[in-house]
Amino acid sequence: MHSESDPLSESDLRILLDAFFIPGDRASIYFANCLGFISNDLGDGDLDEIHDLILDHDPSDVTDEGKGRGLNYLSTQIFCLSPDEFGSGSGLTLNSDRASTDFTSHRPERLEYVLDRIRSDGEMDLSLLFPDIDTRDLVFRYVSALRQHDNELIWLEVNKRKDAIKRIFQPLKNSRINKYGDEDLGPELSEVMEFLKYAFDDEQFNFYYSVKPLFLTLSMIDQLFKTGDAAPEIPVDAIEFEHWCADQLREQGWDVSVSRASGDQGVDVVASREGASVAIQCKRYTNPIGNKAVQEVFTGAQDTGSGHSCVIGTGGFTNSAVKIAKSTGVILMDAREIESFSELFGFVPSRAVDPDRDDTELVDVEQTSIRIIFPGEVGSLICSLVVHYLETQGPEEMGIDAGTVEYLIDEMGGTTDDTVIEVDRITAGRILYIAAITLKAEIYLDTTNAEVLKRSRFYDRSLIDRSMDEVVLLERLLAGTFRGNAHKFLSDKVEDLGPILKEFIGVKVIEVLVNRP
Repeated sequence: MHSESDPLSESDLRILLDAFFIPGDRASIYFANCLGFISNDLGDGDLDEIHDLILDHDPSDVTDEGKGRGLNYLSTQIFCLSPDEFGSGSGLTLNSDRASTDFTSHRPERLEYVLDRIRSDGEMDLSLLFPDIDTRDLVFRYVSALRQHDNELIWLEVNKRKDAIKRIFQPLKNSRINKYGDEDLGPELSEVMEFLKYAFDDEQFNFYYSVKPLFLTLSMIDQLFKTGDAAPEIPVDAIEFEHWCADQLREQGWDVSVSRASGDQGVDVVASREGASVAIQCKRYTNPIGNKAVQEVFTGAQDTGSGHSCVIGTGGFTNSAVKIAKSTGVILMDAREIESFSELFGFVPSRAVDPDRDDTELVDVEQTSIRIIFPGEVGSLICSLVVHYLETQGPEEMGIDAGTVEYLIDEMGGTTDDTVIEVDRITAGRILYIAAITLKAEIYLDTTNAEVLKRSRFYDRSLIDRSMDEVVLLERLLAGTFRGNAHKFLSDKVEDLGPILKEFIGVKVIEVLVNRP
C-alpha cells in the first residue's frame, strides 16, 4: 500500500488524464458515457450512438449523475490499461491498435509512480485514489476543456482561411433552399468535411478525433457572412430593390450605374472599382431563382464589357441555377449577404475597423474558469513573482480587478507547494504574462535588494555577490535549474489557455521569454 506521506495530488491526476486522453477518441467516449452511453464492446451501432450523443449535446446537458458514469468509465479503463498486472486490453475497438499500446513510454516518471499506486492499491475508483479532490468534477471539466480546445482550433482555422471559405460557400449558401422550398444543407456539409480533412490531421484533435462537428463548423462559417448586427431591410418592389442593391455597393466604394428599366439586356446594375467591372441582375423573388437569370446576366456581361457577372436576389437559387453558375462563372449572392460583395472580388470591405480594439474582442472566448496548478519549488517561484508584481505594481495595468488581485495574493502568497488557483482564462493568461515580464525584469542590486533576494531559496548568493551595484535581469540570479524550469512551466501553461487565447495572449508570453535578453 502507498505511504500516507506522499498522497496523490491534483497535479498527479492531470498527468494521468493527459496520458489517457491525449490524443485519441477516449475523451468523446467518456463524454458519451456522461450522457448515458454504456457499452463494454463497441460495435458499429454503438459508434453511431456515440456520434449522435457528442454532437447533439454540450457540457451543460450533463448532470452530476452523468459525471459519475463518466468517472466510472474512466476508472475502469485506466485500471485495464495499466501495464503488467492488469494487462493492456482496454475493451475499446474504435482504435484497437492505439488502445493496446502502453501509454507510459512517453510520459514523465511521475506517471509511472501514479500507475504503481493504481496497481498496488488495486482500486478501480479514481475518487478513492484522490480522496482530497473532487475527482468527478475535475475530470469532467478537463474533458470539457478538451472539447473547447478543439472548437477554438476550428474557429481559428475558419477565420484564417475566411476569404477562400467565403468564395466557396457563398454559392452553396445561396442554394440552401431547393426547388421544392426545403432547406438542403447536404452540399455545404460535404464541403465542411472536405475542409476539415484538408485543414487538420486527426491527431490535432483531443475531442473530435473520430467524429467531426460538421454542423458546428458550418455555424462558424455562417458567422463569416454576418457582418452587421442585423440583416439590412430589403425593399419589396423590384425597381426599388435594384436601387437598394446599387446603394449598398456604393457604400462599399463601387462606382454604380442602374439601368433605366428593369431587365435591360439582362443587366440591372453595373458596378466598377479599380479595374474590376461586374454586371449584376437583381431579383426580388420569394421563390428560388432559376437558371434563366444566370443565363441572362452571363450574356449581359458580354454585352456591357464587364469582366464579371453576378445575380443578387432573395428566395435562394435552384440547383439548376447553381449548376449553370458554376459552369459560367456567374456569382450567386443572397441579398442578405450583400455586405460581403467586395470581398468576393478581392477588395477589403469598407467597414470601419477600430485599430485600438483588443483582438480578443473579435472572438467568442468561452469564459469557463481554469485551474492552474503551481507544483513544487518552480511553482512557488512563479507564485512569488506574481505576488510581488501585484503588490508593488498594482493590477490596473494588467486589467485584473481588485477582488481577483486580493484572491490571487491570498492563494499564491502562501509557503506551501502545489498551489492551485481558479480564474477565468483571460486572467490566467495575464498571470502567465506577469510572471514572464517579472522574470525578465531588470533590477539594480544595491544592498537592500541583495538582502531581500538572499533571504529567498530561489536565488544564488554567489551570483548576487558578483553582481552588486549592477543592473541585471532577475532571472540571471536564479539558482540551479530554476530559470530553465520556470521557462518550461510558463510555456507549458500557455497551452492550457486554449488555441484562441494562446494566439492572442500566449504568444506574448513566449515572445517575452524568447526575445528579451
